[in-house]
Amino acid sequence: MSWLDRVGESFPVTWEDTMRVAQKFRDGHPDGDPGSKVFAFGLEATQPRDLIHILDLFIFGAGLRNTLIDPQGTIMVDESQHARVLEEFLKIYTTYHFVSPDTINYSFGEMYQVIEGGKAGMCRVGDWDVAKWDTQALNGDFVVGAWPKFFPDKRNGVVIGGMRGVAVPENSLHKDLAISFASFMLTQPAQQASLAIMGAAVRKDLDVTGLCRVSRLSPGRHGLCMPMTSPKAFIRSIRNSRRPITASCWKQSPGRRRTGRRSSPPRRRKCAC
Repeated sequence: MSWLDRVGESFPVTWEDTMRVAQKFRDGHPDGDPGSKVFAFGLEATQPRDLIHILDLFIFGAGLRNTLIDPQGTIMVDESQHARVLEEFLKIYTTYHFVSPDTINYSFGEMYQVIEGGKAGMCRVGDWDVAKWDTQALNGDFVVGAWPKFFPDKRNGVVIGGMRGVAVPENSLHKDLAISFASFMLTQPAQQASLAIMGAAVRKDLDVTGLCRVSRLSPGRHGLCMPMTSPKAFIRSIRNSRRPITASCWKQSPGRRRTGRRSSPPRRRKCAC
C-alpha cells in the first residue's frame, strides 16, 4: 500500500493539496510503522547554494521568474507572489515541522540519505535521477508529477534549474583537441549514450523507445516525486510500497543498506523544526 493510499489522498495538484498531504505524511505514519519518524519533505539547507537551489524550484515551479533579482537588478523576492512562496517555503523548515530538524546540516548527500532511507514523502526529482531509481535504489517504486500549482493565474510545471556547460581555457595545451571532444559530447550518439547510462541528456532528437515515462522528462528539469499509486494522476504508480519516495524520491528496500555513505547524517545544529 502506498503512502497516499494510507492517508487517503491523491497526488497533490495545488499548494493547498500539498500542505494537506504533508500534514498527513507528518502525523499519519504513512510508512505503516507507528514507531518510526518520517517527514513530509526531504530537502537541504546547510549552505546558501543548497537553500537557494531548493527555493529556485519553489519559485519557478509556481510559475514565477527570477528568484531574488531580475536581469536588470530589480529586487523580485519582495514582490507579492514571490513573497508568498518564500513565506510558505520558510515555514516548511520552521513552523510547519515538515522536514527533519537536522535539515539545516543537509546538503545533497545527507538529503539523499533521508530519501533513500524511506524517511521523506516528497522531494524534487531530476531527469538524471530516474535511471538509477528505476533499476537500483528504488527499483521503480516511486511516482513523479508536476510541481504543485501555487497561483490560479500561473502555469505550474517542471522546473529548468541551473545549467551545466563545458569551457575550454584559452591557454589550453591541446585547445583544438579539447574543443573537438566537447563538440563530440553534444552529438546525437554521445547524448544517446548519456541518456542510456546516466538517465539524462541535452538533446530533443533522441530515441526514447523503451524508457519509462518518467525518464522522458525534458532534459534538465525537475518535478515533484513521492510514494503513491493512481494511474490517472501519476506518471508512475508505486506497487507494494512500504516506504516513501520523495522529490529526490528514493525508496530503500527492507534489510538493504548502501555502502560508501554514513548510516545517518551528522547531528550538529538544529533548526526551528
